[in-house]
Amino acid sequence: MPLDPNRRDVLAALGGITASSLAGCSRVRSRLPPNFRDDPEQSLPTKVDDHGSYNVIIPGSDEGNVLGHLYQRSTGPLRMESDVGGVAAVLPGESAIQVEIDLTPEDIYGSAGFRIGTWDIDQIAEIQFDVIDEIQIGLPLGIEYNEGSIAEWESIDGMERRVGFDGDDSALTERLSDNDSPITRSDEIWSSPQAGPAEFSGLSIDDLQSRYGSIPVHVAAFVDGTAGEARASVVERLDVIEPS
Repeated sequence: MPLDPNRRDVLAALGGITASSLAGCSRVRSRLPPNFRDDPEQSLPTKVDDHGSYNVIIPGSDEGNVLGHLYQRSTGPLRMESDVGGVAAVLPGESAIQVEIDLTPEDIYGSAGFRIGTWDIDQIAEIQFDVIDEIQIGLPLGIEYNEGSIAEWESIDGMERRVGFDGDDSALTERLSDNDSPITRSDEIWSSPQAGPAEFSGLSIDDLQSRYGSIPVHVAAFVDGTAGEARASVVERLDVIEPS
């Protein structure tokens, strides 16, 4: 089913919206600059540009090498087309980011999203987000083994392509909506990806820390799907809140 063309214009309507500031003594610490979250004028696209990346996976018909088609770029937009015509795109606007996939029946999989970070997992009290439609949230755990990256990369055509992992146990949620924010440390919602070496489901952030220690993590937001699926979401806010 093709995407509603009106969705592709949503960001224009969101241009005047900025990421809202947080009240109280919550703050973002860890490996990010002190003003990463304290500056209320810093939009989500700016946070990704400064402290993250835009990512797509679009293997097309290449069923045997899905992660060989994982690409990233430090500044957006990022749009890729598969060998059978499927599309995965991350489209940053003034204050929000649209993520979308539009797959043909011959595409085996597709994913589009972005990540920010790095935090030590014991410094995550909550993950807060505002979205239009559904989104998946992920905690790439394998960066402990990859010198701060979710993978090993090579430069190609103004972006980077994944060339390998050295132990990736990403923790992913199911599809979430605004009503599911915030994600707290005790929410038992994290699971391992099908392609990951670890197998777990129904774990909380506390459980992940007990299993892996206080490892560094990124925080990611994305949409994904398989053959013939079309999904899109607009992410207006993605914040990591440190314990008070």
